Amino acid sequence: MRVLFIDDEEAPERHTISNLLRAEGLDAQFLHPEEVIDDDVHGAELIVVDYFLTHWGERDDIASASRSPRDGLAVIASLRSRLLPGLSGRTVGQRPPRAVAFALWSANLAEATLELPQYTLPSVFARENNLEWVFRRTEVSTQDGARQIASLARAVRAMESPAFDPDWIYRLLDIGQDDWSALARDDVLDCHPPLFDLGPRTGGLAMIRWMLHRVLPYPCFLLDERHLRARLRMDDLSNAPDLFRELAPFEYGGVLSDFGGRRWWRSGVESWLFQKTGGNSGDSIAVAEIGRALGGKADANLLRPVVVLSPTMEPEEALVEVEVAVRVRPDDWPPFADDAFARIEDVRAHAELARIIEPADRYLVGIGSDA
Repeated sequence: MRVLFIDDEEAPERHTISNLLRAEGLDAQFLHPEEVIDDDVHGAELIVVDYFLTHWGERDDIASASRSPRDGLAVIASLRSRLLPGLSGRTVGQRPPRAVAFALWSANLAEATLELPQYTLPSVFARENNLEWVFRRTEVSTQDGARQIASLARAVRAMESPAFDPDWIYRLLDIGQDDWSALARDDVLDCHPPLFDLGPRTGGLAMIRWMLHRVLPYPCFLLDERHLRARLRMDDLSNAPDLFRELAPFEYGGVLSDFGGRRWWRSGVESWLFQKTGGNSGDSIAVAEIGRALGGKADANLLRPVVVLSPTMEPEEALVEVEVAVRVRPDDWPPFADDAFARIEDVRAHAELARIIEPADRYLVGIGSDA
């Protein structure tokens, strides 16, 4: 597998990145945009392009606007077109070309994205600009960044030969035949996967985008550790190896499972809680007792904890009772995801939160329903 990096300057971190990706089983190639040819594009699983291409003299000498892409987004659009056959090469029933993922990387993402909130920046900017992902340049040369790049490249490779039958997405998500698997399939369908038309027509790329843009950043059929703690009524799981061993059968292991942290199947966790509490999984005290018995900490004794967003739209580590929070509607939050919350005190203090409050919750902070 190969990752192609396109940059107008020689990347000083190229050797570090190459070594990190080699440890993940990937080859890294670095080229100036003027050097890229079709074979380079067709031979990569993932192509990462710098956003601000300021050192490209050959482009600057061209008067034609159509032939002189000003930034990485324009270069990516041009390279995507190189992957598609011309009109005479397109036939009815033709299999789509091999998937290649595209991402941006930049040390100036705030400027590139016109100051999008930092936490939501990668998924939202990628979604609105026909990209698979956006990487902060400083992160790419770290082990976590290399792991994300490798995860995305492997996801693309997994799309090379799927049988696009009604179960293809479930196989990629690695849904087994457990007692809770049928519920997991229903939960996946609730999130509108590109199952029948978009997925096959894009060689599987639509599925990768759906996961990266609409599923992994939000609480839906998979729970990250924050939302797992909220469900288990736990403040801290950092010293709970017994609990994680119990939850191991429900840990997500499908495509992109190592992209941005561990996650667990909601339906699996719910099934486990139902069994462990003797059918009393709606009782917060019974649930918390299970967590404590397996090493979790619940010093705050929260009955209905929720994850709250900070004024910068970043989920906070500390859970709060739902009574001191209100629902908010951040831009592009999927309708199938769990509600987003913010602290009432933060909503009162920050206009950027007050303007996105759920209308039905406005009375909780003294805002009229007609505001």
